[in-house]
Amino acid sequence: MLSLKRALVAACVAGSILFVPTAVFAGTSSGQGAQKQALVDKPVSYCNGLAGGTVTDHSFATLNLDGAGNVTTVVHLQKVNPNDTYYVWTYGEGCYPYLYDGTITTNGQGNGNLSTLWSNPGITAGYVFIYDTAYADSLPNADWLQSPVVPLR
Repeated sequence: MLSLKRALVAACVAGSILFVPTAVFAGTSSGQGAQKQALVDKPVSYCNGLAGGTVTDHSFATLNLDGAGNVTTVVHLQKVNPNDTYYVWTYGEGCYPYLYDGTITTNGQGNGNLSTLWSNPGITAGYVFIYDTAYADSLPNADWLQSPVVPLR
């Protein structure tokens, strides 16, 4: 019986070594497909890019252009201000067009999500700009985040 247990353990170990999960990344190195980008916290924002700020390791935006010209914007906020409302905008390159995606109200841990589908807005590059209620009211404790400009192909 002991040798049967050893054989089963050996088979399980061998099976787990052969099954190695692989990561599948959205988009390609050439910029095709969904482009998942880490958000930058409190950047100096420009219409064609951004400077400064801190790249987050917890919040991201994904922009995707499908074959019909529709753009999907997905935003995931994590570890931002808890129980706060964030306003989400998708901008085309050069600040136009700008599309109001909606709001994310974060939970008690500062997490929240939003997904928006835009029917053929005519953009080939874009970024996401997100700000909280304090930013909208020009208060000193404001929070804002932005993704880099990404090509949409």
